[in-house]
Amino acid sequence: MGIETGYEDRNRKLDKSNFNFQPPNLLPNLPSNFCLYVGDATWNKNLVNLARAIKLADVNCVFVGKVFESLMADDRGLKVGVEDRKAKIENQSSNLNPQPLSSTVDPLSSIQYHPWQKELKEFHELTRDDKRFTFAGFVPNSDLIKLYQQSTLNILPSRDEGFGFSYLESSQFRVPSLLSDIPVLKEISGDNAMFFNPESPDDIAEKIKELINDKKLQKEIGDKSYQRSLFFSQEKFKKEFLSILDIK
Repeated sequence: MGIETGYEDRNRKLDKSNFNFQPPNLLPNLPSNFCLYVGDATWNKNLVNLARAIKLADVNCVFVGKVFESLMADDRGLKVGVEDRKAKIENQSSNLNPQPLSSTVDPLSSIQYHPWQKELKEFHELTRDDKRFTFAGFVPNSDLIKLYQQSTLNILPSRDEGFGFSYLESSQFRVPSLLSDIPVLKEISGDNAMFFNPESPDDIAEKIKELINDKKLQKEIGDKSYQRSLFFSQEKFKKEFLSILDIK
């Protein structure tokens, strides 16, 4: 698989009360129908609009990626980043008259103080305590394959994208994809997907409901996307590369 997603043992006890956390060994507990998102949580990934769309469509969505495990840890009282900030403040020069950091500081402060992660914090606030959102964290490829096979559809709501590996990965299992209507994803998919306006949660929600409720359409798009994935196969690349070099 193109994306490395292994579940990391952090040797720490986590309070799972605020999130529907599903580590790999609990895969059978996943809902029967769900959208799957595999990737990062940077600004261009557009996760706030995806979260809003999931709520509007009232469907389940599973999120895979190391960043989601870290995000959940923040909200479980581990106060990730707070202790580091305490140490930095206490180590400042005395003439700065630093003020002690209260123990009641919001554990999300490590996100709140980074302007690039504003959307990540908003995504966190939209999804916390909502059982429609399941976070698998950082999973090994064997479990990622199972997730693709169990999913109803793959979704990639990016505002901008370098390639879109989850489209090709899901296509190998004939899983249909919902993609942002942006040039790079239309080029990679060869139009063998369903597209939405990434800036419209309403449009994303409507497309999710349309695809998740139409098994015939799922199969049609899934079969076409599988054929498209063969265009990027290693064997095809090798054959074409050798033909350029005129090697038999």
